[in-house]
Amino acid sequence: MVYRNTRLKNLDPNEPQDVFFKIDRKSRKEKDKSIVTMITAKSGTIPEEKVKGAKTVATIEPSANSVAFLNSFQSNINLSAYNLAVSNQQDVVDKSEKKLKNLQDDQSKMEKKIKNLQDDLSKNKKDQQNQTEEIAKQKTILEQKRAAKPVD
Repeated sequence: MVYRNTRLKNLDPNEPQDVFFKIDRKSRKEKDKSIVTMITAKSGTIPEEKVKGAKTVATIEPSANSVAFLNSFQSNINLSAYNLAVSNQQDVVDKSEKKLKNLQDDQSKMEKKIKNLQDDLSKNKKDQQNQTEEIAKQKTILEQKRAAKPVD
């Protein structure tokens, strides 16, 4: 990015500057890091062919405050990196809490199923006992009817 005839207080408050920025990713492994290159010079001293990537060497007198200008961003960069790290960690905590809540909900549902199954098992045992008593009662009635066989 090239900014021509720009007045930046931190570079030179009295005279306009040409500012050339080039931003590259540091490496494929470090995708979240960038290398920022900045060239500043008095207005009109950065040739157009140099900006477009020509191999010619231009004689440019750099601005005296360019290092201080870039360094002035450091505190904001550090703050942004801190905020990003905190935000990312908050996301991790939120996901972990959500997972815990889901696990607790699953436990509650499973405990309810176990209770229902235990209730069903208890009811089944009671029904078996009632059915056993009913069978004994019906056998008694059957024996009474067999004993009351009519005589010829």
